[in-house]
Amino acid sequence: MKNLKNLKLLSYALLLTLLVLCTEDDPIEFRLTTNCIPEKTGTVTPESGTFIEGTEIELKATANPEYLFKNWEGDAGGNENPLKITMTKDRQITAVFEKVKYALSIEIIGEGTVNQEVVVAKFSSTDYESGTTVELTAQPENGWKFVEWSGDVTGTENPVQISMDQAMSVSAKFERISYALTVEIEGNGEVKEEIVQNKISSSDYESGTTVLLTALPDKDWRFVEWKGDYEGEENPLELKMTKDRTLTAVFQKVDQLVSVEMVGQGNFTVEFVQIDPSPWNPSGIAVQLTAVANSGWYFVHWNGNIQENMEFFGDHIHTNDQIQIIPNDPINLTVLFQEGINDKTEIPDDNFEQALIDLGYDDVLDNYVSKREISQIEELNISDKNIESLSGLQDFVSLQHFNCSENKISEIDLSLNPEIFILNLNQNLISNLDISPLGYLLFFNASQNPLNCIEINDMQLEQSQMPGLSIWSYDDGVTLSLDCPD
Repeated sequence: MKNLKNLKLLSYALLLTLLVLCTEDDPIEFRLTTNCIPEKTGTVTPESGTFIEGTEIELKATANPEYLFKNWEGDAGGNENPLKITMTKDRQITAVFEKVKYALSIEIIGEGTVNQEVVVAKFSSTDYESGTTVELTAQPENGWKFVEWSGDVTGTENPVQISMDQAMSVSAKFERISYALTVEIEGNGEVKEEIVQNKISSSDYESGTTVLLTALPDKDWRFVEWKGDYEGEENPLELKMTKDRTLTAVFQKVDQLVSVEMVGQGNFTVEFVQIDPSPWNPSGIAVQLTAVANSGWYFVHWNGNIQENMEFFGDHIHTNDQIQIIPNDPINLTVLFQEGINDKTEIPDDNFEQALIDLGYDDVLDNYVSKREISQIEELNISDKNIESLSGLQDFVSLQHFNCSENKISEIDLSLNPEIFILNLNQNLISNLDISPLGYLLFFNASQNPLNCIEINDMQLEQSQMPGLSIWSYDDGVTLSLDCPD
């Protein structure tokens, strides 16, 4: 019995020894599991394995080319690398990697844009993952053209594809399109070119450039018109360059514009003179005409479309023997000469002659006046002079403004006074009146006369039907007719 007890005590002692020995030889171990996401984008050292409790481990994440370590996930966090951990339990730790992203900077030189289109995966609108293929398309603004790429991309290919394996800076250069301006001359003169906006050279202009063209005729010539890519008479001309343009400036010799008919015996001279330039005459050239009467004859007047003296619709009189004309349009003139320098015109009405003396056209009351003197009278006001007869009026061939109102005149013959366009016959004794020898009447007053009918021409009939363009006055009951009864 005693031996049996001893045996049990020995067994317990042996088992206790084994337990002690077992504990000392087999310490506690924990499992460390490491991963990388995305797969094959990097490595983690040490790799997965078991570690004794309390072991301190330094984890290091190493990215493969074109990738960067981002952060830890799982049983660790943050982005510290290397990362120290202590094994106090099983741990599962993941290293997160991401694709390297490169910035793409675009610089614009000129006016245009660059469209960026991703051919392979794109991360953002300004940064691209490594390996991304980007297609750049240069798009010039209107009036501009793409010239070339510079920087990390060179050449003229457009569009161009680039692979983002590093940060890149690219410049797109644009230039204004240039258009040629060709100016041709027909006749004698030149064209001055002035730039209102930017200019490239003397013959080529950037798109959108405004060029001021001024046609300058040579002496004795005048500018007529533009032909070609612009047609018109505007001078100077502002021309916007939106394409290649060819213009012809047409000049014409000035004396070719002047047509003169001579009535009587005499001649005229043509001279070109310089006057002050103006918007309608930028060259400042005028035609000077001088009438020269033959011996025994005298100059009376010029008649025609002398523009600078236009006072009404139609031709008119100029009684100076020398006139200047700006030849913007063809000029058709008549020059009148009369024979007999010392000829007299009979004026039987003493009151009529006295009125002429009062006006300085005569000096002796003898029933005669100088025919030459009265032939150049353009305006005559003899109202309220108690005049009964206008005999002699036929030699007032230049008369345009005539006022004989408030007299005792019973008849008037206007057949030789066709230039009158202002006529006042108010308050006389006229019973028959024919104004058809006259032209356009700007002012006409025949009121307070014993009239029933006034004979007129076709032009005056049309004029009388357009009130507001002229002033016509006559008594109620008086008719206007192309053929008044005798």
